[in-house]
Amino acid sequence: MGLKIKEIGEALRSAASKPFTVRYPFVPSPPPETFRGKPEFNDKCMGCGACEMVCPAGAITVEDGELRRIQVEYGRCIRCGQCARLCPVEGIKLTTGSCVISKGEEERTRTSVERKLLRCEECGAPITAREHLRWMLERLGPLSFSNPTLVKFSQLLLGEAVPETESPFRLLCPRCRRMLVLSEHGWRTKY
Repeated sequence: MGLKIKEIGEALRSAASKPFTVRYPFVPSPPPETFRGKPEFNDKCMGCGACEMVCPAGAITVEDGELRRIQVEYGRCIRCGQCARLCPVEGIKLTTGSCVISKGEEERTRTSVERKLLRCEECGAPITAREHLRWMLERLGPLSFSNPTLVKFSQLLLGEAVPETESPFRLLCPRCRRMLVLSEHGWRTKY
């Protein structure tokens, strides 16, 4: 009989106290601070592609067409956070939201960002995104004048007219820049 009175007393105390559980379907429970959700791009992304290089799952792809498109496929993403940790400008962040992937919801299974692309004036190969070159100009400051591509880009930003005869100051990919330098110094080019 003493055991029953003890149980009834515990039941009355718990009925008068606040519940320990969360009202999940009606009120979302806040995620912990260390929760790593799906990655999403923001306006700071400059299109450098560093996130693609460090993604161990290969969930981030970079496609160069008319624009540079960087895309995250949530189905392949393992939420490791390498992309957000190593982005030089914090252009990709891990959200606190989870992602449920199902068939027929193609737009919810990926996110992407597009940036304007600069192409080589000689062969048309992609060099990098405009915002990426602008970021390099800001970071390098006066040291940027050692790179002819950055010099030409800074002149384009300032709107200065550059005569086309100044061949070193053109937007060239590394391969074409190498060929130009070798031919200017009289080296035979085989490649």
